[in-house]
Amino acid sequence: MSRKGISENVGMLISGHKTNSVYRRYNIIDLEVVKEATAKIEEHHRGIKPRTAIVSTKNGADDKTDRLN
Repeated sequence: MSRKGISENVGMLISGHKTNSVYRRYNIIDLEVVKEATAKIEEHHRGIKPRTAIVSTKNGADDKTDRLN
């Protein structure tokens, strides 16, 4: 149920589990789920654009020669 987007509380009501620990015990994670999650994280990282930082120098932060890319 968790993998299908059903919240833990609702899943517990449906399954009859009275504690979170017992409900989670039966939420077996298989290798395919881990692979899917890793692929989503990698896709997210590919979409992040690097930012430019300005380093303060003795000439001031506006000194364009000391920018980091």
